[in-house]
Amino acid sequence: MDWYYGFDGNHGQKLNLLSVVLHEFGHGLGFSSFVDPTTGKELNGQNDVWSHFLFDEGSGKHWVDLDDSGRLASLTSGNGLAWDGSAVKSLVPTSFEPALVFTDTSALQSPDAVKDYLSLAPAEFGATIGTHPISAPVKVASPSDACTASGAFQPLTGALAIVDRGPQAAPCSFVEKARNAQAADALGILIANYTTGLVAPGGNAPDVTIPVLGITQTDGATLKTAVAAGPVTASLRRDATKGYAGADTSARAYMYAPSAVLTGSSLVHWDTSAAPPLLMEPVISPSLGSDLDLTVPLLTDVGWFLVDVSVTGTGPSTLASGATGSFTFTVTNPGPSTARSVTLSNGGNGLSFVSNSGDCATAFPCALGDIPPKTSRVVTSVFRASSSSAASASVTVSSLSNFNPANDSATIAVNGASGPKPGATTGGCSSTGDTPLPALVLLLGLTLLTRRRVRV
Repeated sequence: MDWYYGFDGNHGQKLNLLSVVLHEFGHGLGFSSFVDPTTGKELNGQNDVWSHFLFDEGSGKHWVDLDDSGRLASLTSGNGLAWDGSAVKSLVPTSFEPALVFTDTSALQSPDAVKDYLSLAPAEFGATIGTHPISAPVKVASPSDACTASGAFQPLTGALAIVDRGPQAAPCSFVEKARNAQAADALGILIANYTTGLVAPGGNAPDVTIPVLGITQTDGATLKTAVAAGPVTASLRRDATKGYAGADTSARAYMYAPSAVLTGSSLVHWDTSAAPPLLMEPVISPSLGSDLDLTVPLLTDVGWFLVDVSVTGTGPSTLASGATGSFTFTVTNPGPSTARSVTLSNGGNGLSFVSNSGDCATAFPCALGDIPPKTSRVVTSVFRASSSSAASASVTVSSLSNFNPANDSATIAVNGASGPKPGATTGGCSSTGDTPLPALVLLLGLTLLTRRRVRV
């Protein structure tokens, strides 16, 4: 094995030791499950933290809500097992590429084949699919395995080619298949698996400049049957409305759950359909650098990097009907970890929102972003009293992995008064009577003067 021992990411086709070490650290720090992958049983009959975030898309349930047979079925569901942790979900839209979609746009003799095919795995080599789709006829390679040893190769000019991966003892590699299809003038190839599940074609081939994708055995059979019945046209594109490359439309990243359980790999890795490749996939991609990608947010989901973000508030204790008052809310992260994706939401009653300023200039809820340790965010909110009865201004702060809910809310009680006219602004101090202050002073003076005269 040819190892690369540097830290600069210039490993080329050598196996990058840093990536391997970081990968294993990820498992050691919590990227793991204690469920038996052969039976679905929990360790000692108790669920682990991993099961709280595993989501079975077929049943719409988390693993903690499934029985042993339900977990076992989910474990071999292909792209039906996903991670439902909020830290990971918050980063999927900016970390993953839009979903790859192969669409059979026309097959007059096989209308059932006209649909979107979403189970696609990009190869480790070849061209990437950008924002512009490829539209072309679909042809089946001949020979079907696209191997030189299998016979003379037929032209695939201007076509998207369907190629067989095997049988398992196939005489050539993914790279050879791609090179032969490219030499036959194909615009791209889809390699159909010889068993259930999905595999990303591996290898290194800088000379391959067409897209190379893996598809499922079932989808391959459907497309080959349609082509045999008559002309088929299709498009290959990326489409964010269909989800992400390695995640569903709800930004849940897929877990590795092949139809045949692979002990040590199933369940405790990201799925190989992720693009770009991730550190915690079952096989480390040669194109992977030293980026921790979704590993840190996943560890955040399972309990590392806890924060205790809190909020306090000040404002007027009295506010007349129709008057506006200014309230100040301070969100603090004492550390030691960064508070991720902090949000401030509005509650309370008897007050209507007017405006926000400071570290939030939008209406509630306020997205305050990440707050580093030992720092604060200050939001100044203006509310208008909607009645003369008692009211309150209330806000609640939330953050990923915020473990202490006791200090997540701040409420300021506001008494009603019939003082300032509608539209007037009241500060932290206000009068509570109807008599103007100068009149009270004059009345007090007259009272004292009268009492002095009586004593004389």
